[in-house]
Amino acid sequence: MVGLNMVDSVGPSAMLLDPEISSVILAFFGLISILLVCLIVWLVFVCLKVDGTVGWSWHMLFIPIWLADGLVLWITLLRAKHTTNQKSADDEEEELLNEGQYKSKKSIRRYSSFVEFCFIILFQVLVVAHLDGSHFDLPLIILPYAGYEIVHTFSVGKSGWVVRTGVLIQLVCLLQHGHWAIIFIPTYFLGVFYAFQLWRRYKQIKMITDQELAQQAKMLVTAAIIVYGLLAVSFYTILGLIIAKLEGVISIKLSLIFIPVFLTAGFMLCCSGCCLPCMLMVSSMPDLEQEVIDPNRRITASTGDDA
Repeated sequence: MVGLNMVDSVGPSAMLLDPEISSVILAFFGLISILLVCLIVWLVFVCLKVDGTVGWSWHMLFIPIWLADGLVLWITLLRAKHTTNQKSADDEEEELLNEGQYKSKKSIRRYSSFVEFCFIILFQVLVVAHLDGSHFDLPLIILPYAGYEIVHTFSVGKSGWVVRTGVLIQLVCLLQHGHWAIIFIPTYFLGVFYAFQLWRRYKQIKMITDQELAQQAKMLVTAAIIVYGLLAVSFYTILGLIIAKLEGVISIKLSLIFIPVFLTAGFMLCCSGCCLPCMLMVSSMPDLEQEVIDPNRRITASTGDDA
């Protein structure tokens, strides 16, 4: 009964009182913070390399990425080994009908993320070797990413095929070392594609008959359009400056161009490493003023009068 009263007093954040849930969330924040630190250090190394401040090889510059890859790969492997999938009635019936095939499908699905990430790491290794002067054919470099796409297709199907195709074309263009403004054409088209998706969502609101629901949907889509517009302007402005820098049109340092990126990454690191964990710990603490006290231990006015 006391537990129920505590849940009622705390509200929706009562689930955060569970040590297992809070520890998982804190571990997630810790992982995000480590990955952000690795990303920031890697971007600093790349800026120093492009600006000519250091003459390190690319495989040394990618040490923060290798560390992040090792951490994510280890977590992915642990998750694949310790995942306990809850079986529905249909799953149990399928297992009884064809036990061997069912277990093989479950095993492939469980380890698909690990295999996908192994392909990504192999692709990174080949790209870094290519940047350091090793002569690999383009199909050989793209082969690991193609393997990743094949495995990923078994997991998610055809969802997001436009974006995935655009990313693949963009990677091929980057490895060709052509004119930088032309190389990023797939990125331009991806921006137009997302803008078209938002515009189509906005047009679909007219088909909603419920006025209240239509108004809520319109507000959400409008907010998404505003956020996307701000992000798109910032992203393509930075991309344009990077292209001008690589083409030699401007002599500004790459580290100055990346200042908005560093500020954004630093803000995200502050949130994931400090603000959000502190908010989680504070919200998980029960309110002492609403603590349930045993009726036999309560001091009432009548007791004081009798005394």
